[in-house]
Amino acid sequence: MSCNYITTAEIPQYIVRTKLKALGIKESSISWFASYLGNRVQRTCVDGILSDSLHTGSGVPQGSILGPLLFLCYINDMPKYCNNLRPFIYADDTALLASGNNIETIQNSMQADFDRLLKWFHANKLSIDAKKTKVCVYSSRRSQLNNDPIKIVLKMRSWMKWTR
Repeated sequence: MSCNYITTAEIPQYIVRTKLKALGIKESSISWFASYLGNRVQRTCVDGILSDSLHTGSGVPQGSILGPLLFLCYINDMPKYCNNLRPFIYADDTALLASGNNIETIQNSMQADFDRLLKWFHANKLSIDAKKTKVCVYSSRRSQLNNDPIKIVLKMRSWMKWTR
């Protein structure tokens, strides 16, 4: 399964500070990051007209050198929620691999981990981009798949929503 999630624009800065502390970052450095992230404003210019300034209470500056590093610190604990799936993370893309001899067993293990990951996403104020989330099944033996279409249903819980 491959999933892509909404990244730095919606990340609450208090969670960034909590994550940095959990990684063992010293309080003085966390204070520096808090200062870097805090009291930010944004504006836009369209056709030469500059908008009013708007205070941003969440997010990491887009295009910054520290943005990707902070995001990686933010999602660093996500693999702990994968008991059956093997995560491969690159920036804001994650591939989750499962293997086994039985498609039903694989489906159940994927579902269990996905349920745990949905809770992690919710707690960390992230959303999954449904248009970029895919499940792909590979088999070394055609007979193993019985030529039937394979459906892996990753159930959403009522408190989760897909981003479109």
